[in-house]
Amino acid sequence: MKVSVVLVDNGEPSLANSLESLANQSISTEIIVCGGPKTDYKLAEEYADRVLGPINCIRDARIAGILEAKNDYIVSADSDTTYNHQYCEYAYEDLQHLPSVKAGTILPLKAEGLEGWIGLAESILSVGIPYEFSL
Repeated sequence: MKVSVVLVDNGEPSLANSLESLANQSISTEIIVCGGPKTDYKLAEEYADRVLGPINCIRDARIAGILEAKNDYIVSADSDTTYNHQYCEYAYEDLQHLPSVKAGTILPLKAEGLEGWIGLAESILSVGIPYEFSL
């Protein structure tokens, strides 16, 4: 495994879609679900390597997941999002060159077609804006 994914949830109806998208990444990932009081823990345990919680505060949940991560590269995720199958791969590539990456879409500059243009525009527009956090 190259990447640890820390997914925070508090009962989102899209949890299954989010977890399935993270379980089907193009690179091997460790999935840590940090749940709140409303999380479906049975569902989380089907997909995750580890499940923490319930934790009442999103900040505390994310920190708990980061502290549990076994990899040097950590990707933050939310249960209301379905991730592209290469999301963690692109994040991993970016994290090798940058101390942190921004939240949102992560697309490689080398991609062909629309994704390449979106990735390029996103890179230009987000220069110098600290988004998310770095470790």
